[in-house]
Amino acid sequence: MLFIKNLLLSLFLISFFLFNSDLIYAQGDEAASVIVYEKESLSKDILQLKLQYRSELEEYRRLENLYIIAKDQYHNLGTLASLEDAVQKTQEAMDSRSKVLRTYLRLLRLKLLSQPGIELPDKKDAEQSLLSALQKIEQHQQQLVEPLDKPQISEISDNFEDLAVQVEEAAYQTLAVMAIGELQTIHDKAIVLKDDMEVEIATAGGALKSTERKRSFDETDRVLNTLKPEFDAVEEKFSKPSTSGYKGVYGAIEDRLGLIHSALSQALTFLGELLKI
Repeated sequence: MLFIKNLLLSLFLISFFLFNSDLIYAQGDEAASVIVYEKESLSKDILQLKLQYRSELEEYRRLENLYIIAKDQYHNLGTLASLEDAVQKTQEAMDSRSKVLRTYLRLLRLKLLSQPGIELPDKKDAEQSLLSALQKIEQHQQQLVEPLDKPQISEISDNFEDLAVQVEEAAYQTLAVMAIGELQTIHDKAIVLKDDMEVEIATAGGALKSTERKRSFDETDRVLNTLKPEFDAVEEKFSKPSTSGYKGVYGAIEDRLGLIHSALSQALTFLGELLKI
């Protein structure tokens, strides 16, 4: 019986675009120009890989449908011709799946490298996980270069199950660290803006306006101060993966990250209102 181990590529397609902002911060014109140049260079590569990924994913889905048809025909007919067609269609779909995963991991790596706000050790660990998974995918794909028979296809398919777990873990590790870094960057900039607003409030004239600003500032400060224990809890979860691995970590911190995002949005709204007072 022929069977392809599914890796839920649709999960990767959705997950990749969860955190897609491009924030650039630097001190001084020279530093800014270097960072912007590097960011633009990565952005071009990311765009190119996105287009490649979408094209390869579409082709994989087409070949997977052909594989399913060929498999059903083999089960119904049981002829040598239907067996040969099913084996060929299986190998083609497996090879296409490897291409999609290779491009996805390369794409995720560039997104990771371009993401600010991530602690360097965490970024390096996530990148190494992606590179290790990418190497294994390439080795897996090399096994599919020459025509294979049914037992060989079955063996490679069975071996792919462990590889699928590694790819999934690398992806979730990277997505988690990117999500944390994204929110940490926004939080840090909100704190800087809040501190600037505090100075401005202290030096502003007008008793009535000053009182109104002070109340608004205190509420903004309260919202931002509630985020520290939330970040601490997220970082603790990330630093100590359970037996469920980074997939479990990502699932565990997803709701908490949503709460942090909502609180940050509220704080930024308050700061925007403060600027108008």
